[in-house]
Amino acid sequence: MPSFLRSALLAAALVVVPVSSAQASACPGADTPGGSDQARAAAVHCLVAQARAEAGRAPLRQAASLVRSAKLKASRIAGCNEFTHTPCGAPMEAQMRAVGYARSCYAVAENLAWVSRGSTPRDVLQAWLDSPDHRATLLSGRYRDTGVARRVASMRGTGRVELWVQHFGKRC
Repeated sequence: MPSFLRSALLAAALVVVPVSSAQASACPGADTPGGSDQARAAAVHCLVAQARAEAGRAPLRQAASLVRSAKLKASRIAGCNEFTHTPCGAPMEAQMRAVGYARSCYAVAENLAWVSRGSTPRDVLQAWLDSPDHRATLLSGRYRDTGVARRVASMRGTGRVELWVQHFGKRC
């Protein structure tokens, strides 16, 4: 299939999937490019719950400790100026350990994103759903808890962006 045709089909597919007014109103701020970090993170959490419900998955509980660890990871990424699961060489779960979530018996994962300022929470969710690995983590039945954080940061070579971190976890 010619690449221009594949692109046209992909674009057409995106247009065919309208957002119902019920979905938009169910997650306040989901389609708004502005708002506080907390309000935008709440919108992403809500959208994740919708995506999981549509996939037949149980909702994730918002864990205050994972919200804190997600905020710490976003700060670490910004401070180290490294968009990676291991900023400054720290293990991926370092912030989850720092807040006391990852101890003894646990399973954890994280999704990261950076988007241009002016993106909506729905754009962030869609980016994760469009990536097979991120989608698998987001829809996994393995995790029970979650925490979402957003931070605006200046990243080398890209300028000011929105950093997004979602932590997932389950304790034994």
